[in-house]
Amino acid sequence: CIAAKGEDAAECDKFAKYYRSLCPGEW
Repeated sequence: CIAAKGEDAAECDKFAKYYRSLCPGEW
């Protein structure tokens, strides 16, 4: 996510949460 959003932690955290719900094995 950092590669896409930079250091925007709030967006990264939200993105990571959604991403993990879809692909838990990737994280």
